[in-house]
Amino acid sequence: MNRPRRLGARLVAPQEVVADLAAEVIGVAGYGLGTPTSPNLPSEPLDATRWGDFGGSMDEQRLWGLLARAVADGAFPVDGTQGQAVTEGHRAAVAGCLRLDRELVGLAEAFASEAVEFRVLKGVGSALTLYDDPAERLYGDVDVLVAGVDFDRAAAVLTALGGARHSPDPQPGYVARFGKSATFDMGGAWEIDLHRTLALGPFGLAAGRHDLLAEPARIVEIGGRPVPVTPPATALIAAAFHTVLPADSRRVVPLRDVAELLRPGRVDPVRCVALAARWQATVVVAAAIEVATAVFDLPVWGPLQPWAASYRPSRLERTWLARHHDDHPAAYLLRTLDEVRALGSPSAGGAYVRAMLRTASADPEPWAHRAGRLAKAVRPGSS
Repeated sequence: MNRPRRLGARLVAPQEVVADLAAEVIGVAGYGLGTPTSPNLPSEPLDATRWGDFGGSMDEQRLWGLLARAVADGAFPVDGTQGQAVTEGHRAAVAGCLRLDRELVGLAEAFASEAVEFRVLKGVGSALTLYDDPAERLYGDVDVLVAGVDFDRAAAVLTALGGARHSPDPQPGYVARFGKSATFDMGGAWEIDLHRTLALGPFGLAAGRHDLLAEPARIVEIGGRPVPVTPPATALIAAAFHTVLPADSRRVVPLRDVAELLRPGRVDPVRCVALAARWQATVVVAAAIEVATAVFDLPVWGPLQPWAASYRPSRLERTWLARHHDDHPAAYLLRTLDEVRALGSPSAGGAYVRAMLRTASADPEPWAHRAGRLAKAVRPGSS
């Protein structure tokens, strides 16, 4: 039984998730949740300087849809020029999503022809299952999840469709067993992120030891074709990973997805907690729920929020979480050792180390950064 945490202590500081986002950006991200986030929205149109920065945030954070709703409701005042910019920004973003949906249908057909089981992560799956209007949830690429045993076959399908892989597999089968994903440029117009797990680092490796497609898919219809998307419990865990452990630039949209999934009746809490524990992702899920509740000032919609607020992580969980957010070279070395441990057995850990060494020996360039970081950790005075 977990004991309560120290009063006021948080698993992850909200500021680590929302970074330096302006108050009005957070207000837009939380708009429509029926919570007291409206004080973050301006009472009059932004001046030209603030509007320029704000519009850039709408692009980067993919929030034109929620802003369009707030403007239409009169909750976000704009002048005529700004109103036109909102309309145009939203229209362009929705057009991009529709193009991605069309390409996803073709990808689903290609996977079906090769008997590759998959799930759509985030994106259109979230838009169609979580939001009142799918046009409020925007996305800029297609993320799909496949089993590790199917990863190389799925990659071959994408290549046959004309996809150009951004980074080649360091060695045959490496990403399928130890990696997170591979990105494919599909003719320069769009990208597919092909996942076999949910994050880099020990949490992703630990989760990737399990069948992440074991839960029955939720089916949505896109262009008249049924497409499998992640079911609610898996979707919440995936959104938590993207909120707390992002691989690149932080976006607030996954946090909004977490909030949407906390609405009453959307996720079976017992199933979600059990699944997160099996994948060694409990602290990640608890942290994301806690941050979403704090940032958006959510009411207590169900048992997951009190559970997250009282969850006491193990020493291992605290260590993995702290090192993920620590950029010191020594933490980088220890995180590499954590990755070995996360694989669950000496044989798997040994295979991981041998694969890394073979890759570095065959082509040291992709590993130069890692080797440099490790050298600094071992010899702090080295440059």
